[in-house]
Amino acid sequence: MAKKTNLGTFTIVKQDEDVIISVKAGESSGSSFLPANYSIDDLASKVALLIKNVNVAKSTKNKLTIDLVKEIIIADGKIVPLLAKEIKLLRYFSENVGKIISREELLENVWKRERDSTTRTLDVHISRLRQKMGDMTDAPSVIQTIHGKGYKFVPPAHFIY
Repeated sequence: MAKKTNLGTFTIVKQDEDVIISVKAGESSGSSFLPANYSIDDLASKVALLIKNVNVAKSTKNKLTIDLVKEIIIADGKIVPLLAKEIKLLRYFSENVGKIISREELLENVWKRERDSTTRTLDVHISRLRQKMGDMTDAPSVIQTIHGKGYKFVPPAHFIY
């Protein structure tokens, strides 16, 4: 038996030779970009991925999801893309789940810097990650600050890596 679904609204805008695709379904939305040399298969793949992401966002409303495969966070049904350094930081945390990791270790392994305790780069990135996770009830406990020692990563229930 076929299931009736509402896929929402699609917008495809061509600017010069490039294409911008947007999908909106209820409160969830997503967008993507295709370069000038796109094929119909590329367009279909992008639309399918957007539909999947929007549907995932709808089903994870009131939940926190970190998806390192798609390089996104879904907080309260909103898809938030991750920056390259945020992805590296979360991947390092995911390799060391539950372990207290010092600032120096993170700077050496994620930023490839020698021990430099004066930099605020790490603090800024962790602060931004926490902001992206939003005000979800389980968000504050995902990246825990262990005063005087470093950070501890406790992944949310919906963690894909």
